[in-house]
Amino acid sequence: MSVIRNTLAATTIGLLVAACGQTDVAPPQSVATPAPASTQARPAPAAFDGTVTLSARLDGGSKPAVVGLTNLPDGTVLMVSLSRKQSSFLAQDKTTVSGGAFRAGPFSQQGSDLNPGKYTIDIGSPLAALQPASVQSAIGDNGSNLKGPLTGPSPVGGTVVDYSTQVAIGGTADADLDAAARDKAKKDLHQWYIDSCDDRCRIVKGVAVKQGKQFDRDACYQQCLAEIPAQ
Repeated sequence: MSVIRNTLAATTIGLLVAACGQTDVAPPQSVATPAPASTQARPAPAAFDGTVTLSARLDGGSKPAVVGLTNLPDGTVLMVSLSRKQSSFLAQDKTTVSGGAFRAGPFSQQGSDLNPGKYTIDIGSPLAALQPASVQSAIGDNGSNLKGPLTGPSPVGGTVVDYSTQVAIGGTADADLDAAARDKAKKDLHQWYIDSCDDRCRIVKGVAVKQGKQFDRDACYQQCLAEIPAQ
């Protein structure tokens, strides 16, 4: 599972308000990124020739950060996600390469320890046009200079970083903890749908006003609620 697909899937959740569908993954959590760890024992990053090298691991127990090394140019923006399907867990963080290293997170289950078990780290990069100018000059227009097994096509065109690895957190997976997490994720997603109906109707009202049409807020809200997938 690539981070590109994860990110698109997470973004698509917002569109599901207007179309019936079912998902057991809660809206992705966002986390603040602290500064990269000390670089005292870190080797100098290799010169970037277009072939992407990247490795990542967890750091920090049951509320870990994702740390990694790469030869991507300093300033490269990366999107890091940590997920576990069995817990309906997906969290994302944006980070920047500095001195050949990066750090994202820490990640938690809404402030609590992550459930034990296997997780997937996915790391990708946005389109070249969204990178700093110094990075764009190194990776080329639309990422045309990027190459190697850790790159892939973006769904919207161009070449981007596409890295994935499996990691373990804690001891043996706990089926009861996973079931409880899935149940909470479904309830949280259902509440998110309900809350989003206000935003949806506010947008519809704005369009109606511009077009000189009548707007029935109660009817809009009830229609939105009726389209929410059953738990």
